Amino acid sequence: MRYKLLSEAFEESPQLRGNLNPALERAKAEIVRLRAAKPPVEKSDAKVVAFDANRFRQSDGAGA
Repeated sequence: MRYKLLSEAFEESPQLRGNLNPALERAKAEIVRLRAAKPPVEKSDAKVVAFDANRFRQSDGAGA
């Protein structure tokens, strides 16, 4: 349905198709710029926590 509406819009106004590609290129460039500006995540910030299965057991004996 969505693609049919797009094709109809492009048939009625061909200049819209010409505007679409530059808009996509600008969006891609913005994504690349934002990814480059994002501070890198250091692995030393990650914390590994031991898994404790007893925390998930029910204490009243009624099993899940």
